[in-house]
Amino acid sequence: MLTAALADLPPVELIALELDVPERTASDWVQKARAAGWLVGMTLNVGRPAGA
Repeated sequence: MLTAALADLPPVELIALELDVPERTASDWVQKARAAGWLVGMTLNVGRPAGA
C-alpha cells in the first residue's frame, strides 16, 4: 500500500498493473486479504475521494 502512495495510484490499480491482472481480480484479492486479517492497521486511502 505504501508503494501505491509513492506511485500516486490507488492500491488496487497498482496491484493490477504490477501483477498484470484485471482490477476486479486485484480488488477481490485485497478484500480477501482484509477479511483474513492480513491488512490489519493498513488504512491508507490513496486514490479514494475524501469520505470514501
